[in-house]
Amino acid sequence: MDRHQQQVVAEGLREGRPDAWDALFVSFSEPIWRYVTRMMGNQPHDVADVVQETFLAAARSARTYDAQRGTLRMWLWGIAAKQIKLHYRHSVQRNKVKQACLALAQRDSLASINDLSHTPQQTMECQETVTLIRAALVELPSDYGALLTAKYIDGETMQELAEHENSTVAAMNSKLARARQAFRQKFGTIISQTHFPKFEKTK
Repeated sequence: MDRHQQQVVAEGLREGRPDAWDALFVSFSEPIWRYVTRMMGNQPHDVADVVQETFLAAARSARTYDAQRGTLRMWLWGIAAKQIKLHYRHSVQRNKVKQACLALAQRDSLASINDLSHTPQQTMECQETVTLIRAALVELPSDYGALLTAKYIDGETMQELAEHENSTVAAMNSKLARARQAFRQKFGTIISQTHFPKFEKTK
């Protein structure tokens, strides 16, 4: 969807026109579903709930959409990120993150996980690592999480990423560097905040 099409759809959303909603859904339902799946894993029921809540939230806030603050894609991705955060804050998800940390600690894997010189494919091989990566991505600003997911999981080019945000490749490279740094910090925080069991010395 180019800039002109987005402007037309945005105007239609503010006016509540059905054709604008149809255009929005046709253009973004599949990418949104893919993004949510990347962030949450292959959990069809949960993914479906989050995607549904994303579009419902978009419907409630459509009249306040401001194209000056970002593209329709960025707007929807931001809404999806909020819905994913709500899902991850559920106690079940928190326990999954803690269990993943504990499993990795027992295998003495923490040092290797924090080594981001590994390729994305190597890092994603461990299921516990995947859980922690998703937890870190969810806690990032929505545009950072979406950018890292699109680049390193979906394999989109810098040119494609720039087009998504009506930006330049140079600007996106700079933003990607900031997003990577933010991810490193958040990943480290998740690891450090997990309380590992301490073994007491026997008397």
